[in-house]
Amino acid sequence: MNARQNTDLILHRLSTLPKKLLKFQHTQYLSDFLLHELCQDCFTLSRAAYLVDNPDFNCLQGVSGFWSSEVYAADCWQQPDLFIKHMQKAPYNQRVKNYSRCSLKKESLLDSTIINSVAKDLNFVNPAFHDFELKHDNHGLFIFEKPSKCDLIDEHLENSLYYFSFCPITHS
Repeated sequence: MNARQNTDLILHRLSTLPKKLLKFQHTQYLSDFLLHELCQDCFTLSRAAYLVDNPDFNCLQGVSGFWSSEVYAADCWQQPDLFIKHMQKAPYNQRVKNYSRCSLKKESLLDSTIINSVAKDLNFVNPAFHDFELKHDNHGLFIFEKPSKCDLIDEHLENSLYYFSFCPITHS
């Protein structure tokens, strides 16, 4: 597949996400669905973690984790109940969901040194990250294993992270 076809495929997948998110808006696991779609089907990431920083409550809480070794092989949107069960048993996803520490935003600590500390806690080898605004003065933190070839990652990934704004913030 050439670069143009790959870009078209990514953009097609990203353009279908709002419809999927709306269809599953009532599930507390919507972030798991979205993270899986972004990592597995759009950007082919090997590991990623989505966390939410809430300065008002002074916490950084893991919400969802993805590791390619624990990937759900079928289309998660077509088999939602099976996907949820799979993710509840996925050790890396549970590790991320159980991750918690004091807010990085509250103490103005959101820099690469601190992010690398969080990334190390979550077993990243070559981490990259994006932080982004969410509703209700929350802040998203997306840490991912930076692939060797990342031309489309930098171009489209950061904008796609705002889809997490449509997901409930849960970690159970």
